[in-house]
Amino acid sequence: MDSGFIQQIQIRKRTDYLILGYILTAFLGGFLVIMITMAFNFVSYFVLLPNLKPDNLLNSNLLISDQNTLFVSMYYRHPLIHAIASIIFTSLWGGLFASFAAAISIWCKNKFVGLFSGLFLQIFLFILNIIIKLPDNHSYVPFDFIREESPSFIDLKTTMISTLIMIICTTILTLKGRSKKIVW
Repeated sequence: MDSGFIQQIQIRKRTDYLILGYILTAFLGGFLVIMITMAFNFVSYFVLLPNLKPDNLLNSNLLISDQNTLFVSMYYRHPLIHAIASIIFTSLWGGLFASFAAAISIWCKNKFVGLFSGLFLQIFLFILNIIIKLPDNHSYVPFDFIREESPSFIDLKTTMISTLIMIICTTILTLKGRSKKIVW
């Protein structure tokens, strides 16, 4: 579709607003893609499987503990709220990775690097997590703490710090990159 609509927006709007719109659109797209698929998955399970409240003694074989799951007490008291919070948190990280990829694509012209920068970041964090260990072996890799039951030790403080660092890095890449005046 070559109607010239995108070119008209680029001409009429300042580059700062245009790039901010791209980043917000990427965040919203990543957030909604994850949110819709996980909500559909959750509703499908909720409709098909019996609604049994989890019991700590009966489910001891699942190994859901404070070391590998966030908000375990909420999981046993209010499993629906825990599932919704988990879906929202995972969707937030989907939006963060999408906006990170959009911010990287401001800096480089190679579409492959821009598209796969989220994957490259995840692989880099995996390797960094192996080399640089945190106290008590807590993981700062997003793949570990956005899962319901992580194979690594996770901590709420480490999770929040990782989220804030990702937000700050994406914001800095966007703010510094908009001065480059590169628009797709």
